[in-house]
Amino acid sequence: MNTTGKSTALFEELVQVLVEERIAGGEIEIDSMRFAQMELLGHGLGKELSGRVQQALVARQAEQMPRVFGCPTCGRECPAETHSNTMESLDGEIELAEVRCHCRKCRRSFFPST
Repeated sequence: MNTTGKSTALFEELVQVLVEERIAGGEIEIDSMRFAQMELLGHGLGKELSGRVQQALVARQAEQMPRVFGCPTCGRECPAETHSNTMESLDGEIELAEVRCHCRKCRRSFFPST
């Protein structure tokens, strides 16, 4: 997936800031850094970015979900609440917004499909 327009400029600026911060903080010694170290650093930062993108997308999806859902057992309307949940993604552990409902009549919780 290629970035375009404003996102390309922001992405390039982010890369420069990340590199400069690590050089200034002494995390990397650019003069003696081997390519394998560069690759590992880039991969780690990419995983962190991926996790944050996943969190942002799930949060946006949760914001757009209806606030009331019908209970799958009795059909009664139940209010939806958003809770935080930790999940293991391809790029590591991330914190997600999860929509959950509770039916008082059936005394059960359910998780509406996104």
